[in-house]
Amino acid sequence: MPTDVSTSRLSTLLFDCLNAREGLDAWYEALAHDFTASYPGARTDLGKDEARAYNEVFPPAMSNLRFDYVGSAANGDVSNRADMERAARAAID
Repeated sequence: MPTDVSTSRLSTLLFDCLNAREGLDAWYEALAHDFTASYPGARTDLGKDEARAYNEVFPPAMSNLRFDYVGSAANGDVSNRADMERAARAAID
């Protein structure tokens, strides 16, 4: 049964699971049964099972893959865009 998890927490939970390289079970179980999301290269929105399959290929394909969370925007809110871009650049440097 899905838990009551915020959209922002779902995105960081996915990053946490990918970084830990211990599978996506915690993220998957937190998703609502009717979860959908758009993904790069996907022709349509992906459901829960397709999203899991899409994300599971990254850790084995890129052994040094690591996500550093620097911020988020929802529903078109880009009020902190400059701060997020600065943080992203600093994480790269």
